Amino acid sequence: MPEARAGTSIFQHLTQYSDLLRYNSNVRWLWFSHVLSLFGDWFNFIASTQLVAQLAPSPLALSILVGIRTVSPVFGAPLVPYVVRRMRRRTLLIGADVIRFFSVLALLLIRSPEDLWILYTMIGLQGFLAGMFMPVRMAILPKIVTNEHELGTANTLSSLSWTAMIALGMSLGGVVTAKAGINVSFVVDALTFLGSAGLITLMHYERNTGPDQPRGTGTPATDERVTYPDLFRFLRVNLDFLFVGSMKTVVTVFSFVPTQVLQVMLSYRYEHIGPSAIVVGIIFGIGGLASFFAPLVTRVFTGNDHMKLRHAVTMSFLLTGLGMWLQAPIPPFPVLLFGVALRNVGAVLIWTFSSQILLSRVPAAMRDHVLSAEFLLLNLAGILGVVLPALTSGNPDRGMPIAFFALGMCFAVGAGGWALWLIRGRYSLPEVERE
Repeated sequence: MPEARAGTSIFQHLTQYSDLLRYNSNVRWLWFSHVLSLFGDWFNFIASTQLVAQLAPSPLALSILVGIRTVSPVFGAPLVPYVVRRMRRRTLLIGADVIRFFSVLALLLIRSPEDLWILYTMIGLQGFLAGMFMPVRMAILPKIVTNEHELGTANTLSSLSWTAMIALGMSLGGVVTAKAGINVSFVVDALTFLGSAGLITLMHYERNTGPDQPRGTGTPATDERVTYPDLFRFLRVNLDFLFVGSMKTVVTVFSFVPTQVLQVMLSYRYEHIGPSAIVVGIIFGIGGLASFFAPLVTRVFTGNDHMKLRHAVTMSFLLTGLGMWLQAPIPPFPVLLFGVALRNVGAVLIWTFSSQILLSRVPAAMRDHVLSAEFLLLNLAGILGVVLPALTSGNPDRGMPIAFFALGMCFAVGAGGWALWLIRGRYSLPEVERE
């Protein structure tokens, strides 16, 4: 068979996403609901941070809000195996969206600092439901695709949608919040949950025997033979998986969570650009655009070569640290945006490539446990990410530069540690690459 031309290959690679959405209606409705829900989430983030800034303008109050957002999914995720035994996953998704619709509308009742408990409670409830919604949504994908190629395409499409919605949702959320008001953004967010639930009702896939149990195999949906003590023993023997599985936690604690607080605080230093909501929207929009294109461009050079992926992780740690350091002196706005872009590029590449390494190398019997432990760890540890911004509350002008510099140092140390691990060569590669 003659080799395909490069242009044709690239074109086919790009059109596989549109083809999947065109011919698989279940993937299409699930993806549309995901995009709509993510779009509203960023409206919610902008509006809720602006509400806290108006009613209780302090880094501590913002840190509490971000901490609740980060930790609350941990309490929902462990309940998923028990809930899906009693109801269909599709029903769970619809129910979670409907409850979140009403929880967002409850935020319209907030009028004074004494009402902030409503915000914290409802954000916690939304995070709790998101902790069940996200893994269940991912678990539906294998049920609505026809082969492994479609599964990979659907999973990649989901990841790209997340980064795209950061850019679009944050940018539009900032504009709407600044021009139309906080409550309008909350209403938009509520309607996206209602729309998401409606789109999921359009999905029709074959119901398995029992609530999402495989028919006639005698095998439960989860591998009950593997226990958490087995997982601990596995990770102790396979330190490479432990290190790779900890990378998302590092990114969450030292990048995603603290910068959410710090960049909202930074927005007030650029009032000459526009209102805080506009500045926050621009900052997160630039970061989202950089995050969207980074994996697409980088994978042109790395492909699926595990050594290239691992070296790319080292460079990504350095890029993230450099982006932090560029933001440390509170520079001119264009320089700040360049630093934000570098930080987001590095962070999203660490996130993406560590996932690929785990998915391709962890044995199937251990994969669910490793990935679930990774999810719980990064959310539990995320609360630590709000500590550093909270410490800047006494003197933000001096504290924010120190915080950005310290975060940059953490990623520089991470790059050095990972590089030393690669030099030692005690990591796991596919057999074909060992030869």
